[in-house]
Amino acid sequence: MDFRPNFYLPSQAKEGLAAKTSQNLQEIAAFERAITPDLAKTMTDITRTYPSLDKRLVVYGALSGLQADDDAMLQLAQTQEKAMEKKQRAKVNTQVNPLKRGTQLSFLAMDSAFQNISRNFKSSIVAAQETGTSLTGAVVGNTLAGLVPGEQLTENIRKATLGKEFNDKYEETKEAYGENEFRRALGEVQAGRPLNLGVGLLPNSLPLEETDVYVKQIKLGKTPTEAYEAAAEVYGRPITEEFERDEYENTYLTKYGERIPISPGRVVAAQFSREGDIKYALASTIIDGAFRLGADPINLLLGYGGAAKTAGRKIVSKAEVAQYVDDAAFMTRALKTFSPTKKRCRS
Repeated sequence: MDFRPNFYLPSQAKEGLAAKTSQNLQEIAAFERAITPDLAKTMTDITRTYPSLDKRLVVYGALSGLQADDDAMLQLAQTQEKAMEKKQRAKVNTQVNPLKRGTQLSFLAMDSAFQNISRNFKSSIVAAQETGTSLTGAVVGNTLAGLVPGEQLTENIRKATLGKEFNDKYEETKEAYGENEFRRALGEVQAGRPLNLGVGLLPNSLPLEETDVYVKQIKLGKTPTEAYEAAAEVYGRPITEEFERDEYENTYLTKYGERIPISPGRVVAAQFSREGDIKYALASTIIDGAFRLGADPINLLLGYGGAAKTAGRKIVSKAEVAQYVDDAAFMTRALKTFSPTKKRCRS
């Protein structure tokens, strides 16, 4: 959801939106309390009987009182199957002309520098919480150590300033995140496998679960993993989708007990507000926009702070960042309350 239109809302509108957000959170909590062992078993039975059934239909069906062997459940699955078959009659192709492929790879290459910086930050946050290190000290210290040429010298400085335990956890987390999108794409090309970056100018991989190969393998009784691998051999691995999944592998546990994705804006905003609050939305969007604005080379070409290659990312202009950092009192509070919390991050 894009919160930028809320920047200029009157106070009454903001209060109404906040109340609606609180109501949504209460509904989610009520739903979680409603998941009884019997309901969970029903969902499991439906999933095993109809492996390709949309997971939302599994939940809605179980909440409606349907069982896996009910005729209504069978009709629901058949209706979805017909809709999927109609969608898949169109030829699915992940191969594009050389000009478009070059454009896609160019976007990935330009974004790779930011992705590396972002993962360094995330790995620092994970290591800081796991080892009880100050978040601010970890981020600043690791950044300064990274300015020294040579990986071995950087690692030695990190060990000396932040400790061996921190360094080991940092390296472990960074390794677990894997390669950036550009290196993953190059690996697929070098291995002679199909390259799945979608068919548009901006790289956006085709989800393998939507392909006819995947669906046919499921019908043949294959497991989702086996069907996924079979589809990957035909269409190529969904690089952007897998990268996005790995990006959110770790979460940050706030002092309010909420787990949130790790990013500079979210971590800072979580020091003084809850996820879903107006102040959280504003602060996280602005800080992440400023972080991307300064760290992402793609902005030199496109002129704005939310890299255009990924759909759904916030676009925050330099003017917006400057205005709200200068004018919003809560931004000052956000930065001042950036205090460390211990052992609040897990994979």
